[in-house]
Amino acid sequence: MVNAMHRPRAARGLLLTLAPALGLAACGGPGGLEETRHPTGSSALATSQGYSALYVANAAEGSVSRVLLSEGTVGELPLAGEPTRVARAGDRVFVTLRTERKLAVLADDGRRLTVETTVPVGAEPVGVVADERGEHVYVASSLSNRVDELDAATLSVTRTWAVGDEPRWLALHPDGTLYVGSAWNGTLTWIDLDSGEVHQTSLPSRKITVFETGEEKSMSARITGDMTVSPNGQYLLVPSLYLDNHNPISSPDEDGSGRIVESSSGGYSSDRFNPVVAIIPISGSGKPKISDGELVNLTTFVIDRPVAGYPASVTVDPTSTVVSATIEGASAVVSFRLEFDEGGGLFDNLFDDVAFNNFSFRPTTVHPTADGTRAMAFTTDDDAFVYSFLDRTVEHLNVAQVRTERDTERGPIEFFGKLSTDGLRTVAQATLPEAVEEGRRLFYTTQDSRMSLDGSGVSCATCHFDGRTDGLTWTFDTGIRQTPSLAGRVSETEPVRWEGDRATVEEDALFTSQGLMGGRGIQDEDLGRVAAFIDWVRDVDSPNKGASMDAVRRGEALFERADVGCASCHHGPRFTNNTNYSMFGLAAVQTRSLTGVAGSPPYLHDGSAPTLRALLERVRSGEMGNTSALSDAELDDLEAYLLSL
Repeated sequence: MVNAMHRPRAARGLLLTLAPALGLAACGGPGGLEETRHPTGSSALATSQGYSALYVANAAEGSVSRVLLSEGTVGELPLAGEPTRVARAGDRVFVTLRTERKLAVLADDGRRLTVETTVPVGAEPVGVVADERGEHVYVASSLSNRVDELDAATLSVTRTWAVGDEPRWLALHPDGTLYVGSAWNGTLTWIDLDSGEVHQTSLPSRKITVFETGEEKSMSARITGDMTVSPNGQYLLVPSLYLDNHNPISSPDEDGSGRIVESSSGGYSSDRFNPVVAIIPISGSGKPKISDGELVNLTTFVIDRPVAGYPASVTVDPTSTVVSATIEGASAVVSFRLEFDEGGGLFDNLFDDVAFNNFSFRPTTVHPTADGTRAMAFTTDDDAFVYSFLDRTVEHLNVAQVRTERDTERGPIEFFGKLSTDGLRTVAQATLPEAVEEGRRLFYTTQDSRMSLDGSGVSCATCHFDGRTDGLTWTFDTGIRQTPSLAGRVSETEPVRWEGDRATVEEDALFTSQGLMGGRGIQDEDLGRVAAFIDWVRDVDSPNKGASMDAVRRGEALFERADVGCASCHHGPRFTNNTNYSMFGLAAVQTRSLTGVAGSPPYLHDGSAPTLRALLERVRSGEMGNTSALSDAELDDLEAYLLSL
C-alpha cells in the first residue's frame, strides 16, 4: 500500500491547495445545536431521548433493536420491509422500510419498542432525519427521486421536493437547511426550508492525469453514505469516494480454465480509489461553500496493515472537535480533528508530499471494530457507540484521546494510531443461510487477501455498491464498460458480463477478484458463497412497480409491438433471452435483464445513455429495437412501462 509518506515529492505549488488543511477557520456560518448530542444526519443507529438506549435498524434481519445501555439488555422488534435508517423525534422512533415504501413509527414505553403506525412514502426510502425540537421528520425516497417533510405530531406529509440522481442520505442544519446526498454523479442538493427552494450542486471537483495522453480529466466522485452537519453548524461533512476510472485497466492473462496466470498492475490498484471525507463550510444562508471544501483522504495504517475502503458514514462529536468515519469494508473507524490547533506549528513542519491529487491528509487515529462498521452515535461528549452490520453488534468507543492530543505532538504525516473499542453487544439474531452469510462478508471486505490486494481499498461492494452498481463507466484495455447491477437473481441471466464471456457468476467472481482486484488463493467454495450472496440480493423496487397506470399499460403494448422489437430479446421472467448480439460497435453484447432497470443508470455497455429516455431516443436508429415510429408521448408511455419492471 502506498500513501503520502511514500509518494514522490509533490511540487511546491500543491501547498496552495492545502490552505483548508492548515486550520479550517470559522466561516461565520449559521448557529448550531442547543443539544449538541442530537444527530444531524441519517443513520442506521440512533439514541433514545434520555441517551440511555440505542435503536438499531437491522436491514437484513428485518428488525429494529433497542439496547438499554445501563443493563446491556437487547430487545429485538421484528419489522418487515428491510428497516434501513432510524431517527428519533421526541419519544417517537422513525424507521424507513425500504421494501415497503413506508415509514414505521415506533413508541418506546421505557421497556420496549412497539409499532404505533406506518406512513406511506415513496419507492425505496432510505434516509430519515428529525429536527432537534422533534417537530418535523424528513425522508428520502430514493427510487421515487423525492424528499418528504412530515409533521412529527400528526404524521401528515406537509411538503415534497423532487431531488434527482437517487437521493439516499440526509443531513439537517439546526437553522433550517436540509442537505440531500444522491447515489449518482456526486450530486449534493440543499433545500432552504424557509422558502422551500431547491438548489443542486455536487462534490468538489478533483483532476486526474490520463497517463497515455497527458490529458487532465475530472475524477469521478460518489457520495457513499450518511452525511452530517457539525453540531456548531459550521460544516457539512460528506463521506465520499474519488475514483480514477479514466486510466485504462489491463486485462489479466488466463489459462485455458479461466484461472489467472498473471494479474496486471493495471487492475483496480490503490491509486484508483480515494476514500474521502469532504469538509464543506456552510455560509450564513445555509449554502454549502463547495469551492472552499477540503477533501481529507482516509487511507491510513494500523501497525502492520493499511486501513482503506469507502466511508459508510461520518459523525462529529458533540464538541465539534473530532470527525469519525466508519469504513465498513475495513471494519474500522478512522478519526481526526476537525480543526487543527490555532498556531500549532503544523505549517512549519509540513512536507510537500502531505497532499496528492489535491487531497489532504490528517493525523488519524484508527479504532478497529467488529465487521461491517456502518454507523456511529454519541451519548456523551466523549462516548460513542458503533454499529457493525456484518457482525450485528454495537460497541463502545471513547474519542477523548483524539480530542486532547495535540496535532503538533504527532507530526503532520503520522497517519496511524490505535484506540480499542469495548463492550461488544450482539443486537440481532443471524437469519441468513450460511453460504449467504459468508458470501456477504467476502463481498464487502477490503481486508481479506483472497478477495483483493492489501491496501487497495477495493471490495466487490466498492463498485457494486449496495449489491447493485456504482453508476460509473470504467476504462479497460478492451474499451469502456459500465458497472452492471447485481440486483436480483443474476444466475438466471448467465452467461454474465457485457460480452457474455463468463459462463457463471462463480467464474466471473474468480476473474474479478483474482484478475482485477489482486486477490490470491480463493477457493471454489468461496466463489460459491459469493455467488450465493449475489443471488440473495433482491430486485430493485422500481417506482412504477405494481402501478395500475394507463401510461404503463400503453407502454407495455408498445413494448410487445413487433415493429418496436423490445420483447423479441427482452422476454421471460428476467426480461432477457440470455443471447449475444452485435451492436453499438461490439461484436458481442449480452442482452441485459430489464428487471429493475430503473435502478441502474447510465445505460448501454459504455454508459452513453444517461437516462432511460435518452436510451429510447438513441434506439430510434434501429440498432437495438426501433423506436423511430414512436411519438414523444408514446416514448413517455414506454418509459413508464420500463419503470414498472
